[in-house]
Amino acid sequence: MQGGMQSPQAAALGELKAFLRLEHADEDGLLVGLLRAATAAAEAFLGEALVARPCEEELDPEGDGATLSCRPIRGVTLVERLGGDRPGPVGPEEWSLATDRNGRGMLRIDPAGGRVRVRYLAGRAADWNEVPEPIRFAVVRAAGHAFAHRDDAGGEAFPPAFRQWLAPWRLVRL
Repeated sequence: MQGGMQSPQAAALGELKAFLRLEHADEDGLLVGLLRAATAAAEAFLGEALVARPCEEELDPEGDGATLSCRPIRGVTLVERLGGDRPGPVGPEEWSLATDRNGRGMLRIDPAGGRVRVRYLAGRAADWNEVPEPIRFAVVRAAGHAFAHRDDAGGEAFPPAFRQWLAPWRLVRL
């Protein structure tokens, strides 16, 4: 947990246990692991972080700038030069962040030159309860399916409908 925020898996554990009609805590570790796997699969399919989390990257923002890899961007907490003539923190007057309608961020530094470290916060929602219900359902249902079929070596880890539930929320790139 970061900064007192509850992890999405811990917040979703109650939902998953209710879905599976489990009342005991014997398999909570397994269930949290399945929720992590389902969340990671959903994030990979959607191309975004579901719940806000810190991200850090090293970039070379030359010319038009550099695109940050995590999305959607919620805010930048630090920009620092890693070498060159002026190593150290870059003041907010020297950099700008442009975001598109899909939450992708483009960092520009003036003057450009050299590698920088960027720390920022990215994610669709501030916490698990703000994640849209259809996405939450897909994650919980996928984890439940994996739990119910954990001994089936030849079966699919997640239900076939997993991608269908998430498809309306997916960013499509052409």
